[in-house]
Amino acid sequence: MKQKQVKAVIDYVNNDAVCKSVQLLSYFGETKIENCGICSVCIPKIVKTSKSDTQQQIETILNLLAENELSSRGIVEGSTMDETALVEIIKLMLEKKLIEITPHNTYKLI
Repeated sequence: MKQKQVKAVIDYVNNDAVCKSVQLLSYFGETKIENCGICSVCIPKIVKTSKSDTQQQIETILNLLAENELSSRGIVEGSTMDETALVEIIKLMLEKKLIEITPHNTYKLI
């Protein structure tokens, strides 16, 4: 039994083809499962945007935040980006110190 459990953990760690959430839910017997879109397997599968698209998305977010602080949901509502793409753009903007997160979990210009 212990060997089977250890093998399951090793398989989980080494499997880069199936969503981590799907793997876990399957292991515990769930049947109605979907890819999460945010794990280490799902993110690389998301279509990478071109540099010009990324720059356009950054400018859109900067324009939205010039008006007031917004949550990620507020940014999604004010733009045409989906949540998964927005997460990647926000990470990039935080790394480049274009924006910062407030104590209220909103984003603002620096």
